[in-house]
Amino acid sequence: DKFDNVPFIDSEEKLATTPPRLSPSNDNDEHTTVKNDFETSQSFSNAETIGKLKQEVATSVREKILANAEEKQKLVDYVHKRIIGNATEKRLVNEYLE
Repeated sequence: DKFDNVPFIDSEEKLATTPPRLSPSNDNDEHTTVKNDFETSQSFSNAETIGKLKQEVATSVREKILANAEEKQKLVDYVHKRIIGNATEKRLVNEYLE
């Protein structure tokens, strides 16, 4: 299983955080620079970055996973393995995956 090391999303395990810098940062907290495959940079606000990331993930999942029956089945199996819930919840997830 390729996903054995992926933690549960709602895991109680706390992720390690990096300590704050001692010297002031020159980073602009309000904007994040995103590079695409062509090495061009565009700057987005945090909300724009999150929205753009969601779109890219959805497109990638649709094109690379859901379009391939074998990859789609791996995703379905992974989701079923990770979901602890009743039959109704599992059925809803199956409907969303379809």
